[in-house]
Amino acid sequence: MISDVIVVLGPPGSGKGTQARALSCSLDVPSIGMGDLLRQEIADGTEIGRLIQAEVESGGAPDTALVMDVLNSRLRKISAGTVILEGFPRDLAQAEAFESVLKDLRAKILMVFLLVVPEEELVDRALRRYSCSGCSAIYSVGKRDTAVDGVCDVCRCTKFTRRSDDQSHIIRKRLMLDKKKASGLISFYEGSGMLMSMDGCAPVEEISRVMSRVIESKLSLL
Repeated sequence: MISDVIVVLGPPGSGKGTQARALSCSLDVPSIGMGDLLRQEIADGTEIGRLIQAEVESGGAPDTALVMDVLNSRLRKISAGTVILEGFPRDLAQAEAFESVLKDLRAKILMVFLLVVPEEELVDRALRRYSCSGCSAIYSVGKRDTAVDGVCDVCRCTKFTRRSDDQSHIIRKRLMLDKKKASGLISFYEGSGMLMSMDGCAPVEEISRVMSRVIESKLSLL
């Protein structure tokens, strides 16, 4: 049963997924991406998955209660004492609902990392982004391309995709909406003293080292 949760937050394109995976490897603990969990529910055709799909297709966001059901179920299957949550909670309502889930699990949030990146950099990252069709590994044109042109470094797939909505005006709108939703969330965690802001433009390895040191220090005090 889990006892401690590490949360990694940041706007789209901030690198939170990369850092969550790096921290997972460094600490040897599982990492959960909420988006991956919800997509799996849809792919499995579960009752919750069908409800989530209907909401997404209608242009809305998944209901908080459904999201909590999926997350609660997943967390109860984890035997490790510590788990990393990537990109969750997304707003104040989810953060407050998550507190109830943690109370039932007798667990607590150990640390919340927030990756801070200027908007222009986020837009540039999104415009450069492409991913492997086979394993979803993410690359960046001119900055982090595949080692062998046209071949995924991870699974050797030769097919790649780009998001159809990765256009400058759409990206900026997406960032604006995310910032609006996250404002209350950030204040919530700042008030609790659990939030640590990180420079999301720093080298990936440097961010990873700092995050690992902070968590290892906290875990050593438990």
